[in-house]
Amino acid sequence: MLVLPGYGDTSAVITRRLHLIDPDERWTVAVAEPAWPGPAGPMWYTVDTDGPDPEGVTRAVSAVDRALDDVAGRCGVSREEVVLVGYSQGGATALATALDPRLGPPPAAVALLAGYLVHRDDDELDLSRAHGRPVLVAHGRDDDMVDPLRGRAAAKALHRRGAVTSWQEVAGSHRLGPALLAPLAAWLDALADGRVPHQPPPGV
Repeated sequence: MLVLPGYGDTSAVITRRLHLIDPDERWTVAVAEPAWPGPAGPMWYTVDTDGPDPEGVTRAVSAVDRALDDVAGRCGVSREEVVLVGYSQGGATALATALDPRLGPPPAAVALLAGYLVHRDDDELDLSRAHGRPVLVAHGRDDDMVDPLRGRAAAKALHRRGAVTSWQEVAGSHRLGPALLAPLAAWLDALADGRVPHQPPPGV
């Protein structure tokens, strides 16, 4: 499993929460940190009034693509067996990587925590790449940084293109705490047991 922290976060933010993410230590976990410095810490890309910087998103996706190959090689598996998890900006980057048709095979599954679907050029986004693959979209209903509507919209778009989507709206705000990590842990347990969780978002 490859985990992408959010804006301003380092790998320590993830490693301190591994007891919540994978309490039974069923997964081999690697963390890829954002590579670009920002005013609040490392970031995957910059965001302005027009949204994420397209060139920055492309750089971030390329970095995660390389990390997927590296993790797969170190673990002796194919990249199609790696689960990709991201929080906030890291979640948006994880999903953008999985859906980029210019890259190699997409990961086995993707978990998007308090994230969103990055709007990119038509040739840089292919939702059909998630077809048949498990996708978790979890969001705090009181998130004041990334509107839950954006997470729900991503879940609906993926479901309509054939992803095996699980939508979880939980109590809380934009925080990588127990409320947001509990559905991730349950989803990962299901995958480890060979089950494919499926809870489509409402209204689809």
